Amino acid sequence: MTILIIILAIFINIFIGFNLAVIVNLYQKNLFVNFLDKLITAMSVIPEIIWVFLLSIFIGTQW
Repeated sequence: MTILIIILAIFINIFIGFNLAVIVNLYQKNLFVNFLDKLITAMSVIPEIIWVFLLSIFIGTQW
């Protein structure tokens, strides 16, 4: 079940990413689209920060 959820999440992310790229390319001058693109780009950094934080915890502890 977990693998199914992960695969489903990957396909949803690919679908949303391609659609966002098409919208940004078609409406480059639209302020709302530019704001949405910058917001999603900024939010995509959050998982990377979490992974670095967790990796630092796991490296710093003995298990």
